This record gives sequence, structure tokens and C-alpha cells, in this order.
Amino acid sequence: MNVLSRVGRAAAATVAAGILVLAAAPSAAVAASAAPTAVPAAVAEDGEGPHFYNGVVIDVSDDVAGDVYATGQSVTVSGDVTGDVIAAAQTITITGAIDGDIRLAGQRVTIDGEVSRSATIFAADIAVTDAGSIGDDLVGGAESVAITGEV
Repeated sequence: MNVLSRVGRAAAATVAAGILVLAAAPSAAVAASAAPTAVPAAVAEDGEGPHFYNGVVIDVSDDVAGDVYATGQSVTVSGDVTGDVIAAAQTITITGAIDGDIRLAGQRVTIDGEVSRSATIFAADIAVTDAGSIGDDLVGGAESVAITGEV
């Protein structure tokens, strides 16, 4: 893959993350007075199509056939996703299997599941744990990166 296409992918991911962060601002301001509680993100009965999640604490625990777009203070994807995951949050944790690409922006990003294709991640801290794997390439920027899993 040439440098221009990598730069284009990184620019597209940055724009998408910025849009997700802007979309989260009103929800974060309203929820700031209440203590955050985990709310499982439910999917439609058929589980197909793009799924959009917005809140303080997001937990995508169901299996999803389609892309996942999530923004919040904390985003966890513990279900299996057949599609891409695009998320912006302070803390992002991937523990499920993602059959697609991931595009993430946050303060702390942890990959503790399987990502079948590529990852674009911008964060202060990125961790790919022993149980975590990224099938193709990892592109992004961070202050600290810890990779003990497979990339």
C-alpha cells in the first residue's frame, strides 16, 4: 500500500472520529450530573445494517451484522461484529471478534479480541493484549503503544 493511500485512510479516520466526538458532546453534558452506569446497547431483532450508539457508557454485547458507530465516555464491544467498528470515547475496549476494520479515537484503547482486518487508532495509550490480534496493519498515533498480541 502506498503512502498516499495510508495518509488518505488516516485523514478519513480522523475526520470520522471528530464527527463522532462532536456528536457525543450534547449527551456528555447532559449526563455529567449523573453517575455513569453501563447500559447494554441493544440491536434490532434482525441485527443487520449499521448500528449507531451514543451515551456515557456503551456496551455492544450482542452480535451485529453490519457496521457499528459508537461514541461515549466508555465504549466496549464485547459482542461479535460482522462489519467495521468506528468509535470515539475516552476509553475503548474491544473484547469481541470483529470481522472487518476498526477506526478508533480515544484516550485509552485496548484490543483484547480479534480484529480480522486493519486498525486505525489515535489515542494517548494503545494496548494490544496477549489475547488481542489484528489481522492486517495497525496505523495511527499514540504516546504509548504496548503490543503483546499479534499484528
